[in-house]
Amino acid sequence: MWNNLTGTIPKEIGHITSLRLLLLNGNKLSGSLPDELGNLTNMNRLQLDENQLSGSVPESLANMINVRHLHMNNNSFTGQLPSKLSNLSNLMHLLLDNNNLSGYLPPEFSKLHSLEILQLDNNNFSGNGIPSTYENLPRLESEKLTLFEWLFLFAASNVCIKIDGVKAFTLKELTHATNKFDISTKVGEGGYGNVYKGILSDETFVAVKRAGENSLQGQKDFLTEIELLSRLHHRNLVSLLGYCSEEGEQMLIYEFMPNGTLREWISGKKLSQIINHFVK
Repeated sequence: MWNNLTGTIPKEIGHITSLRLLLLNGNKLSGSLPDELGNLTNMNRLQLDENQLSGSVPESLANMINVRHLHMNNNSFTGQLPSKLSNLSNLMHLLLDNNNLSGYLPPEFSKLHSLEILQLDNNNFSGNGIPSTYENLPRLESEKLTLFEWLFLFAASNVCIKIDGVKAFTLKELTHATNKFDISTKVGEGGYGNVYKGILSDETFVAVKRAGENSLQGQKDFLTEIELLSRLHHRNLVSLLGYCSEEGEQMLIYEFMPNGTLREWISGKKLSQIINHFVK
């Protein structure tokens, strides 16, 4: 992801049936999606956003019975959304905003009981509006879907909040700051996920705490955590500088502490340094 790959997505990828992650977002891929992608029944996350892909959304994607994330936003997909996508019982995030989709919103999507984010704004939908059955989806992070000039928008999928002193970073900014989350920038890990050292465009050093897939929270809970953390100020605590909530990612951005972690300081040689300090 985030390279300069061009051309079409080869149908031969559909032969790699053990594949679980296919992350091609942020490239310059074009053309339509091959039906053979539907052979990837072990797929967990398919990210094709931020490309130049076109054509219809293949009905064969409904065969990806284990997929949890379909990120296909910011492309040029056209036509009707396949109602068979409602067979994806494990699907949590369906992102297709900023395309050229038309037709109606399939009422069958009300069967997607694991769905948490449905983002479909900036398309060309028509039809009879938002099916009333969508109100029964148990895990959607908003009480309702709103409709603006036939452009569908899932209200809570891209919530924007303003908190004094806390910046909303973009995924693109943090991808660049951490050299695409390269292993060389990783400075720690924990139950929440990995922590990366990043350098912002103004040359500020930051620590980027990136949630692992099993640590992702509901949108409301994540925003509540940000508000609480923004109020914590103490000379012995690192300050929260910002957050990122895009493309199914949840990240917290802190000021970077160059002298290591508490774990490092209470283990090995550094423990003796602490003891010597107090003995003196």
